[in-house]
Amino acid sequence: MDELRTRQERLHAEYDSLITRLRLLAARDVVDAAETLHVLDNQLVDLALTDDATASDTEFNIFEERREQNRQAKEQMLRAARATLGLDTAAVIADQYWGRSPEEQ
Repeated sequence: MDELRTRQERLHAEYDSLITRLRLLAARDVVDAAETLHVLDNQLVDLALTDDATASDTEFNIFEERREQNRQAKEQMLRAARATLGLDTAAVIADQYWGRSPEEQ
């Protein structure tokens, strides 16, 4: 678990650096979407890295709700970036790329 936390901290720092670059280069709505995604990513990681060996049904449901919020934030960031570039709407990200089991799809 400690190794995962260390890796997460490195990724967090890298993400902060990327958002700083976006602030210099991207439109405000892209930056806003990236910041929202960053916050949701951190919340999801915090939930995933709890010290509890097994999650309760309530904790699992909260995680799944946050994962869906995260998915929506990623899609919003892609829409904002594509709109800024004058591109058509992006293709929907398939469920298989979200780590969903066949039962959830």
